[in-house]
Amino acid sequence: MQAHVDKAANLQPEDGASDSTLPWSHEEELLVTRPVMQSDRGVTRNAIMFMVMTSAAFGMVRSALAPRSATSKASGCEKYLV
Repeated sequence: MQAHVDKAANLQPEDGASDSTLPWSHEEELLVTRPVMQSDRGVTRNAIMFMVMTSAAFGMVRSALAPRSATSKASGCEKYLV
C-alpha cells in the first residue's frame, strides 16, 4: 500500500492536463445545491401533537360544559358537606 502512495506522490501533472481533465468549469463547481428532504419523523411528530392537543381540548370542553349536578353526583360528596 505504501508503494502506491509513494508512486502517486512522485507523479507530476503534465502541463495543462489538470485543468483540461475536469468536465466542468470553476463557476459550475460553485453551483452545488442539495435538495431539502422532509423526513417522515416531522410528519409523525406533528400528527401526534395534533392528536394530543385535540384530546386535551376535547376533555376541557367536555368538563366545562358538563352540568354541575352530574359531576357532583359522580363524586357523592354533596351529602356530607356541612
